Amino acid sequence: MKKDEKQQLFSESVLQDHKNRIVRAKGENNIETVIEVLLSLRVNALQISPELRRNLITELIRNDIFFVKQNGNFKFLSELLQIEQAGLKHAVCAMMSVVASTVHGVEYLLVSEARPDFEAVTRVVDILYKSAECTDGSVTQRFCLAILQKMSCKEEVVELLNKLGLQTWLIDLLEKSTKIKGSKQPTVSQPIHVFCLDFASALLANILHSYAVLEALEKNQSLLKDIMTRLLNLLKEAIPTSVLIHVLICLSYLSKERFNQVLEECLFVERISDFVEWYSIKNPIFDATNPEGSHGKNATANAIVDKKTVLDLCAHMFHPKESSHDVSGTMEYNELKQEEKIKEFENVQGDLIFECFQDEVS
Repeated sequence: MKKDEKQQLFSESVLQDHKNRIVRAKGENNIETVIEVLLSLRVNALQISPELRRNLITELIRNDIFFVKQNGNFKFLSELLQIEQAGLKHAVCAMMSVVASTVHGVEYLLVSEARPDFEAVTRVVDILYKSAECTDGSVTQRFCLAILQKMSCKEEVVELLNKLGLQTWLIDLLEKSTKIKGSKQPTVSQPIHVFCLDFASALLANILHSYAVLEALEKNQSLLKDIMTRLLNLLKEAIPTSVLIHVLICLSYLSKERFNQVLEECLFVERISDFVEWYSIKNPIFDATNPEGSHGKNATANAIVDKKTVLDLCAHMFHPKESSHDVSGTMEYNELKQEEKIKEFENVQGDLIFECFQDEVS
Protein backbone atom coordinates (compact mmCIF):
# COMPACT_ATOMS: atom_id res chain seq x y z
CA MET A 1 0.00 0.00 0.00
CA LYS A 2 1.39 3.39 -1.03
CA LYS A 3 1.92 6.25 1.41
CA ASP A 4 -1.00 8.34 0.10
CA GLU A 5 -3.27 5.28 0.19
CA LYS A 6 -2.30 4.65 3.82
CA GLN A 7 -3.06 8.26 4.67
CA GLN A 8 -6.56 7.76 3.26
CA LEU A 9 -7.15 5.21 6.01
CA PHE A 10 -7.37 8.06 8.53
CA SER A 11 -8.87 10.75 6.33
CA GLU A 12 -11.60 12.91 7.84
CA SER A 13 -14.34 11.19 5.80
CA VAL A 14 -13.22 7.71 6.90
CA LEU A 15 -12.99 8.69 10.56
CA GLN A 16 -16.33 10.50 10.54
CA ASP A 17 -17.95 7.45 8.93
CA HIS A 18 -16.57 5.25 11.72
CA LYS A 19 -17.84 7.72 14.34
CA ASN A 20 -21.32 7.77 12.84
CA ARG A 21 -21.48 3.98 12.69
CA ILE A 22 -20.28 3.47 16.25
CA VAL A 23 -22.63 6.04 17.79
CA ARG A 24 -25.57 4.58 15.85
CA ALA A 25 -24.69 1.04 16.91
CA LYS A 26 -24.26 2.10 20.53
CA GLY A 27 -27.64 3.84 20.47
CA GLU A 28 -29.24 0.67 19.12
CA ASN A 29 -27.38 -1.42 21.74
CA ASN A 30 -25.82 -3.34 18.86
CA ILE A 31 -22.58 -4.21 20.64
CA GLU A 32 -21.37 -6.58 17.93
CA THR A 33 -21.35 -3.70 15.44
CA VAL A 34 -19.59 -1.45 17.98
CA ILE A 35 -16.86 -4.07 18.27
CA GLU A 36 -16.71 -4.42 14.48
CA VAL A 37 -16.23 -0.67 13.97
CA LEU A 38 -13.57 -0.41 16.69
CA LEU A 39 -11.68 -3.34 15.20
CA SER A 40 -11.92 -1.74 11.75
CA LEU A 41 -10.31 1.41 13.15
CA ARG A 42 -7.59 -0.71 14.72
CA VAL A 43 -6.89 -2.63 11.53
CA ASN A 44 -6.47 0.71 9.74
CA ALA A 45 -4.08 1.90 12.47
CA LEU A 46 -1.96 -1.24 12.20
CA GLN A 47 -1.58 -0.74 8.44
CA ILE A 48 -0.01 2.69 8.96
CA SER A 49 3.77 2.63 8.78
CA PRO A 50 5.57 3.60 12.03
CA GLU A 51 6.75 7.00 10.78
CA LEU A 52 3.12 8.05 10.05
CA ARG A 53 1.57 6.82 13.28
CA ARG A 54 1.93 10.11 15.16
CA ASN A 55 0.00 11.75 12.31
CA LEU A 56 -2.68 9.09 12.68
CA ILE A 57 -3.13 9.87 16.38
CA THR A 58 -3.28 13.58 15.61
CA GLU A 59 -6.12 12.91 13.17
CA LEU A 60 -7.95 10.66 15.64
CA ILE A 61 -7.83 13.47 18.19
CA ARG A 62 -8.74 16.18 15.68
CA ASN A 63 -11.79 14.19 14.64
CA ASP A 64 -12.67 13.55 18.31
CA ILE A 65 -12.93 9.82 17.69
CA PHE A 66 -14.05 9.09 21.27
CA PHE A 67 -16.39 12.13 21.63
CA VAL A 68 -14.22 13.46 24.46
CA LYS A 69 -14.19 17.06 23.24
CA GLN A 70 -17.85 17.03 22.21
CA ASN A 71 -19.02 15.72 25.60
CA GLY A 72 -16.32 17.35 27.71
CA ASN A 73 -15.79 14.04 29.50
CA PHE A 74 -14.85 10.38 29.08
CA LYS A 75 -18.46 9.22 29.31
CA PHE A 76 -18.76 7.65 25.83
CA LEU A 77 -15.95 5.14 26.31
CA SER A 78 -16.68 4.74 30.01
CA GLU A 79 -20.18 3.46 29.21
CA LEU A 80 -18.76 0.99 26.70
CA LEU A 81 -16.17 -0.27 29.19
CA GLN A 82 -18.90 -1.01 31.74
CA ILE A 83 -20.79 -3.33 29.36
CA GLU A 84 -20.02 -6.99 30.08
CA GLN A 85 -19.80 -8.52 26.63
CA ALA A 86 -16.97 -10.71 25.38
CA GLY A 87 -14.56 -8.85 23.15
CA LEU A 88 -15.84 -5.34 23.83
CA LYS A 89 -13.29 -4.40 26.50
CA HIS A 90 -10.56 -5.80 24.28
CA ALA A 91 -11.73 -3.71 21.31
CA VAL A 92 -12.09 -0.49 23.33
CA CYS A 93 -8.79 -0.92 25.17
CA ALA A 94 -6.93 -1.73 21.95
CA MET A 95 -7.98 1.62 20.43
CA MET A 96 -7.33 3.49 23.68
CA SER A 97 -3.80 2.07 23.60
CA VAL A 98 -3.31 3.40 20.07
CA VAL A 99 -4.40 6.91 21.11
CA ALA A 100 -2.34 6.84 24.33
CA SER A 101 0.87 6.31 22.34
CA THR A 102 1.65 10.05 22.29
CA VAL A 103 1.57 12.71 24.99
CA HIS A 104 -1.21 14.53 23.09
CA GLY A 105 -3.16 11.28 23.00
CA VAL A 106 -2.80 10.88 26.76
CA GLU A 107 -3.95 14.46 27.26
CA TYR A 108 -6.96 13.75 25.04
CA LEU A 109 -7.92 10.75 27.19
CA LEU A 110 -7.57 12.93 30.30
CA VAL A 111 -10.13 15.33 28.73
CA SER A 112 -8.54 18.56 29.99
CA GLU A 113 -4.89 19.42 30.57
CA ALA A 114 -5.83 22.15 33.05
CA ARG A 115 -8.33 20.01 34.99
CA PRO A 116 -7.65 16.33 34.16
CA ASP A 117 -10.49 13.83 34.30
CA PHE A 118 -8.99 10.53 35.45
CA GLU A 119 -11.95 8.33 34.57
CA ALA A 120 -9.98 6.70 31.74
CA VAL A 121 -7.33 5.66 34.25
CA THR A 122 -9.73 4.44 36.94
CA ARG A 123 -11.81 2.47 34.43
CA VAL A 124 -8.73 0.66 33.11
CA VAL A 125 -7.48 -0.11 36.63
CA ASP A 126 -10.94 -1.37 37.51
CA ILE A 127 -10.80 -3.78 34.57
CA LEU A 128 -7.41 -5.05 35.74
CA TYR A 129 -8.68 -5.62 39.25
CA LYS A 130 -12.18 -6.97 38.63
CA SER A 131 -13.02 -7.97 35.06
CA ALA A 132 -13.51 -11.66 34.31
CA GLU A 133 -12.26 -10.92 30.79
CA CYS A 134 -8.94 -9.71 32.20
CA THR A 135 -7.25 -12.89 33.39
CA ASP A 136 -3.48 -12.99 33.87
CA GLY A 137 -1.73 -12.82 30.52
CA SER A 138 -4.97 -12.27 28.58
CA VAL A 139 -5.14 -9.96 25.57
CA THR A 140 -7.31 -7.53 27.53
CA GLN A 141 -4.79 -7.42 30.38
CA ARG A 142 -2.02 -6.70 27.85
CA PHE A 143 -3.88 -3.70 26.46
CA CYS A 144 -4.78 -2.40 29.94
CA LEU A 145 -1.12 -2.52 30.98
CA ALA A 146 -0.11 -0.89 27.70
CA ILE A 147 -2.55 1.99 28.26
CA LEU A 148 -1.38 2.62 31.82
CA GLN A 149 2.30 2.33 30.92
CA LYS A 150 1.82 4.92 28.18
CA MET A 151 -0.25 7.21 30.39
CA SER A 152 2.40 7.04 33.12
CA CYS A 153 4.28 9.72 31.18
CA LYS A 154 2.03 12.11 33.16
CA GLU A 155 3.04 12.66 36.78
CA GLU A 156 -0.55 13.16 37.92
CA VAL A 157 -1.45 9.76 36.48
CA VAL A 158 1.44 8.13 38.33
CA GLU A 159 0.34 9.69 41.61
CA LEU A 160 -3.18 8.35 41.11
CA LEU A 161 -1.89 4.85 40.28
CA ASN A 162 0.13 4.97 43.49
CA LYS A 163 -2.96 5.91 45.52
CA LEU A 164 -4.85 3.04 43.88
CA GLY A 165 -2.14 0.64 45.10
CA LEU A 166 -1.17 -0.49 41.62
CA GLN A 167 2.51 -1.01 42.46
CA THR A 168 1.61 -3.88 44.80
CA TRP A 169 -0.66 -5.45 42.16
CA LEU A 170 2.16 -5.23 39.60
CA ILE A 171 4.63 -6.98 41.89
CA ASP A 172 1.98 -9.63 42.59
CA LEU A 173 1.79 -10.28 38.84
CA LEU A 174 5.57 -10.58 38.48
CA GLU A 175 5.72 -12.98 41.43
CA LYS A 176 2.94 -15.16 40.03
CA SER A 177 4.96 -15.57 36.85
CA THR A 178 7.98 -16.87 38.78
CA LYS A 179 6.26 -19.08 41.36
CA ILE A 180 8.59 -17.75 44.06
CA LYS A 181 8.84 -19.99 47.12
CA GLY A 182 6.99 -18.47 50.02
CA SER A 183 5.19 -15.99 47.77
CA LYS A 184 1.60 -15.27 48.76
CA GLN A 185 0.62 -15.41 45.08
CA PRO A 186 -0.93 -18.58 43.64
CA THR A 187 0.96 -20.31 40.87
CA VAL A 188 -0.46 -19.99 37.37
CA SER A 189 -1.51 -22.87 35.12
CA GLN A 190 0.29 -21.46 32.10
CA PRO A 191 3.06 -18.87 31.61
CA ILE A 192 1.93 -15.25 31.79
CA HIS A 193 2.47 -13.54 28.44
CA VAL A 194 5.86 -11.81 28.33
CA PHE A 195 4.22 -8.58 27.15
CA CYS A 196 2.33 -8.33 30.47
CA LEU A 197 5.53 -8.85 32.44
CA ASP A 198 7.48 -6.37 30.34
CA PHE A 199 4.89 -3.59 30.49
CA ALA A 200 4.01 -4.30 34.14
CA SER A 201 7.64 -3.97 35.23
CA ALA A 202 8.12 -0.87 33.05
CA LEU A 203 5.00 0.68 34.57
CA LEU A 204 6.24 -0.17 38.07
CA ALA A 205 9.53 1.59 37.29
CA ASN A 206 7.69 4.70 36.13
CA ILE A 207 5.61 4.73 39.32
CA LEU A 208 8.69 4.41 41.54
CA HIS A 209 10.37 7.11 39.46
CA SER A 210 8.01 9.72 40.92
CA TYR A 211 9.21 12.11 43.64
CA ALA A 212 5.70 12.12 45.12
CA VAL A 213 5.66 8.31 45.31
CA LEU A 214 9.09 8.23 46.96
CA GLU A 215 7.92 10.80 49.50
CA ALA A 216 4.88 8.66 50.26
CA LEU A 217 7.12 5.59 50.71
CA GLU A 218 9.34 7.53 53.09
CA LYS A 219 6.28 7.96 55.30
CA ASN A 220 5.33 4.29 54.98
CA GLN A 221 8.45 2.35 55.88
CA SER A 222 6.67 -1.01 56.09
CA LEU A 223 5.40 -0.71 52.51
CA LEU A 224 8.84 0.47 51.36
CA LYS A 225 10.49 -2.56 52.98
CA ASP A 226 7.91 -4.91 51.46
CA ILE A 227 8.42 -3.52 47.95
CA MET A 228 12.21 -3.50 48.27
CA THR A 229 12.35 -7.05 49.64
CA ARG A 230 10.07 -8.45 46.95
CA LEU A 231 12.02 -6.75 44.17
CA LEU A 232 15.32 -8.06 45.53
CA ASN A 233 13.78 -11.54 45.65
CA LEU A 234 12.99 -11.33 41.94
CA LEU A 235 16.60 -10.77 40.86
CA LYS A 236 17.64 -14.42 40.63
CA GLU A 237 14.33 -15.69 39.30
CA ALA A 238 13.79 -16.87 35.73
CA ILE A 239 12.40 -13.61 34.37
CA PRO A 240 12.94 -12.13 30.88
CA THR A 241 15.96 -9.83 30.58
CA SER A 242 13.77 -6.80 29.87
CA VAL A 243 11.87 -7.44 33.11
CA LEU A 244 15.10 -7.93 35.05
CA ILE A 245 16.36 -4.58 33.74
CA HIS A 246 13.15 -2.87 34.84
CA VAL A 247 13.41 -4.46 38.30
CA LEU A 248 16.99 -3.20 38.63
CA ILE A 249 15.84 0.28 37.61
CA CYS A 250 13.10 0.11 40.25
CA LEU A 251 15.69 -0.81 42.88
CA SER A 252 17.92 2.05 41.79
CA TYR A 253 15.06 4.48 42.45
CA LEU A 254 14.68 3.07 45.97
CA SER A 255 18.39 3.30 46.76
CA LYS A 256 18.17 6.75 48.36
CA GLU A 257 20.08 8.00 51.38
CA ARG A 258 16.81 8.85 53.11
CA PHE A 259 15.90 5.15 52.93
CA ASN A 260 19.15 4.05 54.62
CA GLN A 261 17.45 2.27 57.52
CA VAL A 262 15.35 0.09 55.21
CA LEU A 263 18.32 -0.44 52.87
CA GLU A 264 20.30 -1.80 55.78
CA GLU A 265 17.43 -3.96 57.03
CA CYS A 266 17.05 -5.47 53.56
CA LEU A 267 20.83 -5.96 53.20
CA PHE A 268 20.48 -4.00 49.96
CA VAL A 269 24.20 -3.47 49.19
CA GLU A 270 25.05 -7.08 50.00
CA ARG A 271 22.20 -8.50 47.91
CA ILE A 272 22.99 -6.32 44.89
CA SER A 273 26.66 -7.33 45.12
CA ASP A 274 25.66 -10.97 45.48
CA PHE A 275 23.40 -10.70 42.41
CA VAL A 276 26.14 -9.09 40.30
CA GLU A 277 28.61 -11.82 41.30
CA TRP A 278 26.05 -14.55 40.57
CA TYR A 279 25.01 -13.02 37.25
CA SER A 280 28.65 -12.52 36.19
CA ILE A 281 29.30 -16.26 36.28
CA LYS A 282 25.87 -17.24 34.97
CA ASN A 283 26.08 -19.08 31.65
CA PRO A 284 24.25 -17.07 28.95
CA ILE A 285 24.29 -20.07 26.62
CA PHE A 286 22.00 -21.91 29.07
CA ASP A 287 19.53 -19.02 28.85
CA ALA A 288 19.59 -19.25 25.07
CA THR A 289 18.90 -22.99 25.02
CA ASN A 290 16.41 -23.38 27.85
CA PRO A 291 13.00 -24.88 26.94
CA GLU A 292 11.25 -21.51 27.05
CA GLY A 293 13.80 -19.72 24.89
CA SER A 294 14.73 -19.78 21.22
CA HIS A 295 17.65 -21.84 19.93
CA GLY A 296 20.62 -21.36 17.65
CA LYS A 297 23.50 -18.95 17.15
CA ASN A 298 21.30 -15.85 17.23
CA ALA A 299 19.79 -16.85 20.55
CA THR A 300 23.25 -17.43 22.03
CA ALA A 301 24.51 -14.10 20.72
CA ASN A 302 21.45 -12.31 22.09
CA ALA A 303 21.91 -13.95 25.49
CA ILE A 304 25.52 -12.77 25.63
CA VAL A 305 24.48 -9.23 24.69
CA ASP A 306 21.72 -9.34 27.32
CA LYS A 307 24.20 -10.38 29.98
CA LYS A 308 26.55 -7.53 29.11
CA THR A 309 23.63 -5.06 29.11
CA VAL A 310 22.54 -6.11 32.61
CA LEU A 311 26.05 -5.97 34.05
CA ASP A 312 26.75 -2.58 32.42
CA LEU A 313 23.48 -1.27 33.87
CA CYS A 314 24.43 -2.49 37.34
CA ALA A 315 27.83 -0.85 37.03
CA HIS A 316 26.16 2.42 36.06
CA MET A 317 23.42 2.43 38.68
CA PHE A 318 24.98 0.75 41.68
CA HIS A 319 28.30 2.42 42.41
CA PRO A 320 29.35 5.64 44.18
CA LYS A 321 28.57 8.77 42.20
CA GLU A 322 31.64 10.46 40.78
CA SER A 323 30.75 13.68 42.58
CA SER A 324 30.52 11.89 45.92
CA HIS A 325 33.51 11.55 48.20
CA ASP A 326 31.70 9.10 50.45
CA VAL A 327 33.61 5.83 50.63
CA SER A 328 31.49 4.28 53.38
CA GLY A 329 29.53 1.08 53.04
CA THR A 330 26.35 2.91 52.11
CA MET A 331 26.71 4.05 48.54
CA GLU A 332 25.08 7.02 46.84
CA TYR A 333 23.50 5.44 43.78
CA ASN A 334 23.22 6.76 40.28
CA GLU A 335 19.80 6.83 38.64
CA LEU A 336 18.10 7.69 35.38
CA LYS A 337 17.21 11.33 34.93
CA GLN A 338 13.70 12.39 35.87
CA GLU A 339 12.69 12.93 32.24
CA GLU A 340 13.91 9.48 31.17
CA LYS A 341 10.77 7.51 31.89
CA ILE A 342 10.55 4.13 30.24
CA LYS A 343 8.66 4.06 26.95
CA GLU A 344 8.19 0.45 25.89
CA PHE A 345 6.03 1.54 22.94
CA GLU A 346 8.76 3.29 20.91
CA ASN A 347 11.54 1.73 18.89
CA VAL A 348 15.13 3.02 18.88
CA GLN A 349 14.24 5.50 16.13
CA GLY A 350 11.43 6.94 18.25
CA ASP A 351 8.72 5.55 15.94
CA LEU A 352 5.57 4.21 17.58
CA ILE A 353 4.89 0.50 18.07
CA PHE A 354 1.23 -0.52 18.06
CA GLU A 355 0.66 -3.81 19.89
CA CYS A 356 -0.70 -6.73 17.90
CA PHE A 357 -0.91 -10.33 19.11
CA GLN A 358 -1.34 -13.60 17.24
CA ASP A 359 -3.84 -14.89 19.78
CA GLU A 360 -6.22 -11.93 19.48
CA VAL A 361 -9.80 -12.87 18.67
CA SER A 362 -10.59 -11.74 15.16
